[in-house]
This record gives sequence, structure tokens and C-alpha cells, in this order.
Amino acid sequence: MPSLAVHMAIAIEYMKKHKIKDEKAFMDGIKEPDYIALAGQEEKEKAHYSDPRTNDMTTKQKMSGKVNLFNYFSKSEIKTDFQKGYCLHLLSDYFYFAHFFPYKKIESGIPFETVYDDYEKIAHAMEEKYGVNNNGTPWEGKYQEGTPTLFSVEEICNFVEICSMLDLEKIKKITLSSKEDWREKMQKEYVDLQKNVLKK
Repeated sequence: MPSLAVHMAIAIEYMKKHKIKDEKAFMDGIKEPDYIALAGQEEKEKAHYSDPRTNDMTTKQKMSGKVNLFNYFSKSEIKTDFQKGYCLHLLSDYFYFAHFFPYKKIESGIPFETVYDDYEKIAHAMEEKYGVNNNGTPWEGKYQEGTPTLFSVEEICNFVEICSMLDLEKIKKITLSSKEDWREKMQKEYVDLQKNVLKK
């Protein structure tokens, strides 16, 4: 899933494009799913509305099922700013693993754990480009020097832009319109947003 720095960058950009009255509550909502996850794997799966995983699944199937948007929207409201932050976190996680993550590089033999090194290598860019901080204090994440292996800073910034453009109510409506093919509809939504970002 995106690092906390990436989630916060998405939130910062989202607030520039959408009406958020209580920015603190929104940012708390952004962090909440992963804070709950610290309680353990079972709580993490509940917090992210994860699909059950089986041993015969591919890496992409397992990762893409980390957030089931239909289950989430069926049970959740997105009325308060806290709820909007929580929703945006889950949408970012879903699109990250379903449509952004470079699975071909993992299949080519690059260890999955490389993603965590990459997060530390892009942390400075998230701080410098988006002003990422921890509730007004300097960013407390880890830093590494070097070039990311799985994705570039530019690709991550494009992903941040895509997620900051998401219309939460529209996504909810599209998802709940069909339990069977909501994933295909989300793919189309992501591709359309990606095209708009890449045109800029």
C-alpha cells in the first residue's frame, strides 16, 4: 500500500481540489486505516475490507484484494471529513495495487520488499513537492538516498495527482451499481483519470 508520506501527499492535493472544512479530521481519517492495522493482521483486514486470500492466488490477485470497495461502500458513510479521509485512503490503496503497482518487475525477480526501500527513497520528494509533514511537525519517516527501483518519483507524483482528483460520491455510486463488475468499472475510471493527468 502507499506509504504514509504518499497518502499524506494525496490528502494535501485533494484538499486543494475539494471542499474540506475540518482538515485535521480529514487527515486523521487518512491515517486511521493504517493506525488500526498496527493492532494486527486481522484488524488490518477489517480496516481495509479485504477479500479472503488463498494460496493459489497470484501476487496481483492477493494485493488487489486488500481493499474490497463494494464491501466498504455497502457498510460505510462518507459524510464527515474524517469519513472522507478514510475513504480516500482506501481508494488510494485499491488503485495502487489494482492499477498502479509494477507487478511485472516483481515477476521478473525483484523482491517485493524493495517497495519499502523505494518509499524511503521518495520521502524527500513528498516532503519537498507537497509539504508533507506530521501535523505541523517535520516528517518523521525514514529517508534513503538513491534512485527508486520499482517506480520513479514522477510516476508516484502522477499517482498522487490521479488520487487527488477522485470524486468519492461518484466512485461510491459506480461501485454499488454492480457487485459483479465494479472492478472493471474502477479500471475504466482509473484509466480515464490517468489520461487526464498525462495530458498535462
